[in-house]
Amino acid sequence: MDGRTDINVSGMGRSFLLPITDALQVMQQRIHSLLNAQRELTSSVSHEFRTPLARLKFALAMLEQGSDEKQQKYMQSMTSDITELENLVSEMLHYARLDAQRPTLALELVDLNELVDSMVEKLNFDSKVHIEVLHEQPNLYRCDPHFLARALQNLLGNAIKHARHHIQVRICSNEEQCDVYIEDDGAGIAESKRADIFKPFIRLDQSRAKSTGGYGLGLAITAKIVQWHQGKISVDSSALGGAKFVMSLPQNKSKLN
Repeated sequence: MDGRTDINVSGMGRSFLLPITDALQVMQQRIHSLLNAQRELTSSVSHEFRTPLARLKFALAMLEQGSDEKQQKYMQSMTSDITELENLVSEMLHYARLDAQRPTLALELVDLNELVDSMVEKLNFDSKVHIEVLHEQPNLYRCDPHFLARALQNLLGNAIKHARHHIQVRICSNEEQCDVYIEDDGAGIAESKRADIFKPFIRLDQSRAKSTGGYGLGLAITAKIVQWHQGKISVDSSALGGAKFVMSLPQNKSKLN
């Protein structure tokens, strides 16, 4: 945008204009925030696309000179890169839909114990990491099971990627709230980086390796789902040596309806 976005309202001294002045200032701040977010998103997406596209160009150049055996090898690499791009686009579109507006939550009374157990069974069928689940009492929570399952899947998937041998999932509830703790024995998250971990396209692994990195959208989606349920999510150090994610969900759901 070439036009000026600054709004000079300091000269409006009459009291009946003050609400308009305040509203314009809020709108101005919101516009600046949206523009900054758009620039950050464009930069991040461009960076994500640049690496696999460069590999595709290199592979195509090699195909023109290589033997049949080499051609097959580079073709497989190209197929992998194309799949990577398709997965990235799919995840971006999913996040964009969630970011555009809050959906209407289909609230149900859900047994969190069963939801977590089913998610652990789904994600850990071929993993060498031991997942210990601790829940002694019924932990009932009124939520949208589809979205909450997605949040749990992202947190557990993240823990499986970074854990060495052990993950612990603990569920606690009382009259005020339900808390879900997911801890691992991995490398952990530096305190200086914890404030950014739930922002979109933030990845702590700068090697760009998809085996450990992902696309930096899973935790951002999780944070948004928790926010829709009027809850909070945080990350800290775990007694196991790695990271501890805490999802706190209030029992009072009157504001969700």
